[in-house]
Amino acid sequence: MTEDETDAVYTASAPLAAANDNGANARPAIDPRILVIARAIGRQIAREQLHQLQADNDNETQES
Repeated sequence: MTEDETDAVYTASAPLAAANDNGANARPAIDPRILVIARAIGRQIAREQLHQLQADNDNETQES
């Protein structure tokens, strides 16, 4: 297809709709309480991972 034919295809068609134009089919927004819980769980997991990393690395060098 030549460049002129490509342009003709797009101009002859209906106007393009936005990719995120879901209209009435859109899912409702996420409840803010769920986001708070997810953040708290994420923080707890991060704390546990950090604690485990520090426990694995508890061999300190001793200066003599």
